[in-house]
Amino acid sequence: MARECVANRLRMLSRVITGLYEDEFRPIGLTVSQMIILVLTERRKELRAVEIARTLRMDASTVSRNLERMRSRGWLETLPREDDRSRPIRLTTSGRQVLREATLYWESAQAKAVSILGSEGVTVLRRVTDNLNSGEPADRGDRLPTEEDPKWDT
Repeated sequence: MARECVANRLRMLSRVITGLYEDEFRPIGLTVSQMIILVLTERRKELRAVEIARTLRMDASTVSRNLERMRSRGWLETLPREDDRSRPIRLTTSGRQVLREATLYWESAQAKAVSILGSEGVTVLRRVTDNLNSGEPADRGDRLPTEEDPKWDT
C-alpha cells in the first residue's frame, strides 16, 4: 500500500525537496517557510498573519512561530493599528537584505530541485498547483503562487 499511496510519495518528495532548500539557506539562518514569507511580504508590501496562512496554505500556528522568529531577527516589523488582533507586518531594511542574499541560495536550490524533478515533473507540479488555485479553496481566498505572480525579484 505504501508504494501506491499518493500521500506517502508526496510527503517523501516534499522532505527531499525541502531538505535541498533548507541546506542551501542554512548559512544565512533561513528556512524555506521563512523565505516564502519574505517573498510574499515583499510582494504585497504589508499583510496580516491570517493572509499569509491562507495564501500559503500554512497552519496559523506555524505562521505565527515563523513571524515571531523573523521579527526577533529584525527582518519584519509589526505596524501599529487600532485593532491589535490583526496588525499587519512588513519587511524591514534588514529583511530586504536577507531576501536579496537568500535569492542566490534559492537559485542553487531551485536548480537542484529541477534536476531531481526533471522538466516534465516541474511542468506537472505547476499544472497541479495551478489547478488548486482554480478549485474550491480559491473561493475562500486561498491561493498558491503561480507563474503569473511576480518572480522573486528584490
